[in-house]
Amino acid sequence: MTLLVTHIRYRVPIVLIAIIVSILLVVQGVDAVKFAAPSVRALLGNGIGELQTDDQFLWAGTDAGVSRIALDAPLTGYSADSGDWTTFTTADGLGGDNITAMAVGNGEVWVAAAHDSSVMQSEVSDGITVSRDGGITWEHFRPDRGYGLANTVWGLAVTPSTVWAAAWNAFGLFDSGLIRSRDGGLTWESLVPNPGPNGEFSFTVLADGSDVWVGTAGGYLFGDSIGTFLFVRSSHSPSGCDSGDGGDNKSSPKFFP
Repeated sequence: MTLLVTHIRYRVPIVLIAIIVSILLVVQGVDAVKFAAPSVRALLGNGIGELQTDDQFLWAGTDAGVSRIALDAPLTGYSADSGDWTTFTTADGLGGDNITAMAVGNGEVWVAAAHDSSVMQSEVSDGITVSRDGGITWEHFRPDRGYGLANTVWGLAVTPSTVWAAAWNAFGLFDSGLIRSRDGGLTWESLVPNPGPNGEFSFTVLADGSDVWVGTAGGYLFGDSIGTFLFVRSSHSPSGCDSGDGGDNKSSPKFFP
């Protein structure tokens, strides 16, 4: 009996020590994953408005952040909780989680975001963010045009030398819906004075080499990297936008330096 009691007496502390050590190892493991890995290993958002690819990943702009998955991932890996997805959020440096525009190119991922506002049922732009290392780090910009109430960026495009952004109207505070940066996002400039009715409401932009196309609420713009643009408006638009010349040349192109 004495031997049995002694055995139990020494066994209990050993068991307790083993349990404590196990708990510590688990906690350390969780901390390691938390700080070493990106925010979430899953596809968080079902509202996917943007899709882009680079040489390695499929990128998805969602209503819950920017998600990526390797292009060579197995079909089963596309399940939202497979562990093959990685989602980046404001916790990783994004300006916002509701992605409104995305552009991928030159080893960079550019995204714009916005959130709902109770003011006049408009949205508030959260600016523009870029990652140059596949999502490991993010840099956030707040250009005067393209940030704040009703300044939502709806389109992004990149070329080797320029980032283009198509933005909203900001309650008429600006007469241009197109901005660009030629220094990696450090500074931004507005282009193309309001070419016609609703021309300051820009929705999308496409850049290919030196050519740039911009879709607005009042027609479309075609231009070059120098900043010379041609504005074209359809005479068949149901909105009946006035050309400013009595209606005789509603589809006539106009040039802007």
